[in-house]
Amino acid sequence: MKTLLLMLATLGVGTAGVAVTTFVRAASTEPSEDIESSGVSRDRNAWPAAPERNNSITPKLGSYALSARRQNLKMYGDEVCILFCVFGTGFEVHSFPLEIQQSSTALGLEYERRTPRGYSLAAEALYTQPRYTASLIDPHTGAFTTRSDGQMRVGYVFAMIKKYLALAEGLQIFGGAGGGYTQAGLSGAVNERASGPALQLATGFQYRLDRISVKAEYHYVLAPKVSLRSNDAAPSTGRIFGDLDLSGRGLFLGASILF
Repeated sequence: MKTLLLMLATLGVGTAGVAVTTFVRAASTEPSEDIESSGVSRDRNAWPAAPERNNSITPKLGSYALSARRQNLKMYGDEVCILFCVFGTGFEVHSFPLEIQQSSTALGLEYERRTPRGYSLAAEALYTQPRYTASLIDPHTGAFTTRSDGQMRVGYVFAMIKKYLALAEGLQIFGGAGGGYTQAGLSGAVNERASGPALQLATGFQYRLDRISVKAEYHYVLAPKVSLRSNDAAPSTGRIFGDLDLSGRGLFLGASILF
């Protein structure tokens, strides 16, 4: 009888030990899984994916210079007979020079849309105000009269295509080309307007961060013949006409806002 009681006691203690061990293992395993799953969910909520920033607006400041610093305009003089007036009358034409300052401050504004594979589409406007000196002439005789100063207001609008190449993390080099329109207004010694087509090439560096980027750019503009008058304008004594060369080059610094 004593032997039977001893065996039952031993069996009960072993069963209780197995139950306690199983409970402890289950208690230690289940919370760790909950902690890991909750930690993963917290990490995912704390670090959302960064949005794509493919659009940018870039104000620019730089120095711009017209390629031709000395340019000639023309003025109609008095009416004259053509071959003793057999073929009617015409107007004498006299030339006088404009001397344009070497460089002037320029402002720019650009909107850019990045596309896959490093390309971008951009719309850009540039504006500068160089001063000039005109050697004025007498329209009747063509003789020099005086030197007078004035100012030009030159604006350019372009549509551009650019290509970006990565040099290092955040640092890129780019090149681009485009076409557009230019308009110039002269005041002071000469009061005339001119407008015509223009082409542009641009290259530079960009250092890009998350929300902003910094740019250094070189621009070359080709606009060699921008007429001061329409073709159907009737000539008259003292009227100024001719073509301006608004080609030029400039260096610009800009800061882009990415969104």
